[in-house]
Amino acid sequence: MKNKILWILLAAISILGGIYALANPVLASGFATILVGWVFVALGVVQVVTGFRVLSDEFEPVSVCRGNREPIRNKVDATRRERRCASA
Repeated sequence: MKNKILWILLAAISILGGIYALANPVLASGFATILVGWVFVALGVVQVVTGFRVLSDEFEPVSVCRGNREPIRNKVDATRRERRCASA
């Protein structure tokens, strides 16, 4: 029952917001511009953070045998993984 009331409330708010946007298109377009601008800023921040994470992972040796992406800790570990990959 709670979800039904929540959906009805959300629908009423959406309808009122749509009517207000149609009645005042200048203010509505300004709001939409600001909203889209903030969305782009947030996406840019996420992409920069992700880019730095990828760069820090890029220089770490990784075993890619059968989707295994665990870091290689030393030469002995690397040799074992190569043998296991070759025998598979």
